[in-house]
Amino acid sequence: MVLTTARKNKFTYLSLLLLAGLSMVFSACDKTPSETPKAVPGDSLSQGMLIGSEGNFQWGNATLSFKDNKTGTLYEDVYRTVNQKPLGDVLQSMCIWGDKIYLVLNNSGKIEIINKHSFKSEGSIMGLRSPRFMLPINSQSAYVSDLYDNNLSIVNLSTLQVSGKIACSGWTEEMLMYGEKVFVCNKYQSYLYVIDTKTNMLSDSIFIGYGAISLVLDKTNKLWVLTTGNATGSNKVEAQLHCLSLTQNSIEKTIGLGMGNLPIKLVMNETKDKLFWLVQDIWSMPINGSTKPIAAFIPSNGRTFYGLGYDSYQKQILITDAKDYVQKSEILIYDENGKYIKSFRAGINTSSFLIK
Repeated sequence: MVLTTARKNKFTYLSLLLLAGLSMVFSACDKTPSETPKAVPGDSLSQGMLIGSEGNFQWGNATLSFKDNKTGTLYEDVYRTVNQKPLGDVLQSMCIWGDKIYLVLNNSGKIEIINKHSFKSEGSIMGLRSPRFMLPINSQSAYVSDLYDNNLSIVNLSTLQVSGKIACSGWTEEMLMYGEKVFVCNKYQSYLYVIDTKTNMLSDSIFIGYGAISLVLDKTNKLWVLTTGNATGSNKVEAQLHCLSLTQNSIEKTIGLGMGNLPIKLVMNETKDKLFWLVQDIWSMPINGSTKPIAAFIPSNGRTFYGLGYDSYQKQILITDAKDYVQKSEILIYDENGKYIKSFRAGINTSSFLIK
């Protein structure tokens, strides 16, 4: 949703309340005509790109689209097409576990579950306050981060009920599992939190600067964490990119990214030796790098870069341009060398990708 991060090219939660009203005024300026979603052939969507579009806060217009790798066909709003009902309000993130896809609806306070092949609904997980990301831990349970709850929720994947909580103060974001540990980003704290999955308890915290927001694991099993920093108040902290040892739970190197333009998303290529992140522009660095790149890898050139992903099958970088936050987003596709390939339009405020 547009509240996903506090950064210049993403609105904060409070500013989004204003945007909801302003968008009503500007909706007449949507330059993209409405399209009838294409029918989805049953059980034939075996491989392709899932595209998550947040929609507008409180409008209930989040959408899931699917681009078939075999045919190149784009199926827009595929959840509504298959299930004959809207998805919900603000599609924040997605994950695949087994034969199911879990769709995290932030402002709806729920997770919708669909079949990985047919996209047919297979239930919902309710009782969540403001969910952000879901991380399956094993066949029985998953953790769900949250904007407001001051806890991680433990979800039973069989009963689809919240079975417990793990105290974790603040806005929890992306999570990553390594062995029996889960590393948790916390946007309003200066620590990366470590959860022991055997006990479902906080086991450690790593001082990492302010605002951990996104994290990836490289080919050497080093953890990279992107932090937003804090450009306001008396204790200003610049945005940073950290490389951590997971055996020692300690930072090995830190790369300063500057003050002001807040990072959004960190992804890695298929061979896990090259990083890409979004700070207005797209930046890139090999994992053996030690300084901030001199120039942007893919400049935004006045566009509103809003989401970032990587297609490991096609070995392509996926970027979204949110335009005016009301019309459909443009999805831009580049190769790993930063060469533009093509683009297409799908959904409002598109921010997430899932490759299957």
